[in-house]
Amino acid sequence: MDQEPAAVPFPEIPGYEILHVLGRGGMGRVYQATDRQLQRSVAIKTLVDAFDDELVHRFETEIHAIAGLEHANIAKVYGSARTLTGTPACVMELLRGGALSDRIRVLPPSYRDAARIVETLATAMDYSHQQGIIHRDLKPANVMFAHENHRELRTEDLRIVDFGLAKSVHSDARITQTGQVLGTPAYMAPEQASGLVQRVGPAADIYALGGILYELLVGKPPFLANDPVQTLMMVIADEPVSPRELNRAIPRDLETICLKCLEKKVSRRYTTAAALAEDLRLWLADRPIHARPVRWFGRTAKWVRRNPWPTTAASLLAVMAVISTVASFFLQSAYEETRSANEELSQTNEKLERANTAANTAFDISRDTLEHVVARVRDNLAELPQAEQLYETSERDLLVMYQRLQELRPEDPIVLKSTIQSLQNIWTLDWLKGNTKNHDAVLGQISKLLQLGQKQWPEDPWFAARTIQFELEQMRTADTDQNNPLRPEVVSELENRLLALQMQFPNSVEVIETALNWQNDRFAIAASQGDVPAVTMALERRIELSRKFADLNKSQDPQAGLFLVQALVVRASVESTLSNSELVRTLLDEASAVLASVPNPGSVREHRRLSAEVARLRGNLAMQHGELAEAEPEFRAAIESLQQLVADFPNDIGLRFNLAQVQFELASALWSANRTSESHELLELAQLQIKTLLNLVPDHYAAQNLQARIQVALETK
Repeated sequence: MDQEPAAVPFPEIPGYEILHVLGRGGMGRVYQATDRQLQRSVAIKTLVDAFDDELVHRFETEIHAIAGLEHANIAKVYGSARTLTGTPACVMELLRGGALSDRIRVLPPSYRDAARIVETLATAMDYSHQQGIIHRDLKPANVMFAHENHRELRTEDLRIVDFGLAKSVHSDARITQTGQVLGTPAYMAPEQASGLVQRVGPAADIYALGGILYELLVGKPPFLANDPVQTLMMVIADEPVSPRELNRAIPRDLETICLKCLEKKVSRRYTTAAALAEDLRLWLADRPIHARPVRWFGRTAKWVRRNPWPTTAASLLAVMAVISTVASFFLQSAYEETRSANEELSQTNEKLERANTAANTAFDISRDTLEHVVARVRDNLAELPQAEQLYETSERDLLVMYQRLQELRPEDPIVLKSTIQSLQNIWTLDWLKGNTKNHDAVLGQISKLLQLGQKQWPEDPWFAARTIQFELEQMRTADTDQNNPLRPEVVSELENRLLALQMQFPNSVEVIETALNWQNDRFAIAASQGDVPAVTMALERRIELSRKFADLNKSQDPQAGLFLVQALVVRASVESTLSNSELVRTLLDEASAVLASVPNPGSVREHRRLSAEVARLRGNLAMQHGELAEAEPEFRAAIESLQQLVADFPNDIGLRFNLAQVQFELASALWSANRTSESHELLELAQLQIKTLLNLVPDHYAAQNLQARIQVALETK
């Protein structure tokens, strides 16, 4: 409490003799007095303004709150009284040792003393919480010593005072209105600083205890600006600087305990003050604590989420970045060889011109050549900066040639399928470029040809499956344009049609592939809604379908095995965020086995990328258990593989993002082991990769997200 000149007139209180002023708090003055009847020294607190109804209500709340608390470390209330002018007063235990805030300015405590102080206060507050009372204004100035003793710290002398903002957990929060912020900003929990009165519970006191521990460790509160408003904004928006970054001598476990109390989210703090006290007792006994350290990459991720970028559900943000990279791979994966692809297209055109009178020969040659061209374009689109226009030209050339073939062989379903595929590719390209001029005409052509195929070849599941798949593509574009999710009745109707098709053609590769695409959509819908059970169900179904797809294609297309690995990797990424370690390990083991069984895949690049992703996830799995010795080789193997891939395909943005991501994760692991120089070097390498990526694609959201996290990590060091 602040000292006050003795010139202030003493109040007259029947039965008590006022001796002198002890200090002044937020609501009133505190005097030392003598109880004439019991002949004992007491402290008496009176209101400064007895005409303020809210102050009177809060003052009476304090009296009622602590009058029923019987704990050795909570200041005792002997009773209530009134001055001759009617001002309410509270008669309390006299505390002669001064405030904790004054003591630590003169003699900073040792780390063990700091732990003992907060353990004692946490135990007292746990008792208070069990009695239904929340303090809401814990700070060093509201912790007093019962006796003067500057030679040693006696925790039994500690007393918590000033319950003026106390709230019953069963109350209707009448003390403060919603949006009104009361308390001390430097020690205030974020939910309290935001004025969310109804959300202020015992966790707010746990946060304040963390603030006290922080100040005992580093000499200042976690947040302190030039004015209270700035401090409140820091409490709401910023992460506290880690104590060990201010003083490396602070024990790591003690820092972990402190930062767990200061988590922004209530659910991430200690569940009770007793749990906090237990961890402090464990640390004082040199035993392992229960809390797990929060690494700086976790704090920077939280910082990024509070900044104005669009996000999906918080628990799936990182996973969605990985999914978006995988999903865009085949649209951005072949820049390098597009020129050679066009040369082959020209050669194919010449062959078709010479073969107009020999339809069968022309068809065989052109089909084989065109499939080869499409495969090369698909696999190498990312390697030529001007590839978009070239790719579009290639697709339109393909369409012309397939239309010619269709005139020559109208009875051949393979030609019709190829024509439909080319039309769909043209439709997709036009949509991506915002070209709606021929949009409806192309849609009409596709629908007409799909209907023709189903009518002429009803036993061929390709046309029915492709009809559903194309409907899905149309819905995706409508969803993007209108920002409306698929309606439940549409989802149900699609699922029923797909299920019926799967029952009719259980071994159809086309039907399974369509079902796989649908599960990807189901995953995206569930992820955007934060529906974790639905996400898990969609991924389980995707893996099941991928296994069957791989079995059916094993002899024809080794790429099918990579589809299964992709599904396993995505599921492992999701389960990793949910800390399902054993399941993650099982999924990664299967992914490794499948990769080993595909020694010569059609897409060597994708095989190498997925191998690196599996290694990265194994590294993260090991770090979840604090096993750096196991994690580091996995991370470095992933980095080595990705560096070679980036060297081979320098314009592949997906590979650059993956490399920066794993460099960032290894940097965090090394930082946690105090290998800061190596960590800093990796962060700079990751930053360089992201800058190069953003030069190629300035609006790449996942890269912007990672760049912000890297920058904050570099500034934190």
